[in-house]
Amino acid sequence: MNRAFLAALLGATLLFAGACKSKPDDKEAIRAGVIKYLGSLNTLNVSAMDINVTQASVNGNQAQAQVEIRLKNSPPDGASMKLSYNLEKRHEEWTVVKSQPTGGTMQHPAPGEMPQGGLPPGHPNVNGPAGQAPAGHPDFRQRKRRCRRQVGLRSRKISDQISAGRYQISAIRNQENGKSAGAE
Repeated sequence: MNRAFLAALLGATLLFAGACKSKPDDKEAIRAGVIKYLGSLNTLNVSAMDINVTQASVNGNQAQAQVEIRLKNSPPDGASMKLSYNLEKRHEEWTVVKSQPTGGTMQHPAPGEMPQGGLPPGHPNVNGPAGQAPAGHPDFRQRKRRCRRQVGLRSRKISDQISAGRYQISAIRNQENGKSAGAE
């Protein structure tokens, strides 16, 4: 009787302990997946950013999340990026499958486009003719020619040194052959 009671008590304790185990927060797990994805891109200093999941919806192993990214310690009305992420649960982790901008005060420009608000103050004009450096930019073509000349001179000097070394080796071999021929 005591054994049956203890076994039932132990079973009930294990059942309640398992039921009370807190389910991991999907929103926090999705945030961790987004941070891992952004870190893998090597384009953002993730440690300097506040990354907040503003909305998340989970449907099985698929999730869709709205994320706001801003600099740490920036004012709430400061610059931010808002992105939408599609995620998939793989091996108990949320993994980003697709991302796209959705708004915010800082939109990432498409390739070849200028950022909103233009370039920072003091930045040189970049809209010059293709293949030409902006005004005041050093002319690297002259430097390139000078470097090629120097490399050419160095390679000739090395070539001359190799030839001289071959000549010396040849002279030494001739001397050795002469000594060995005279010794016979």
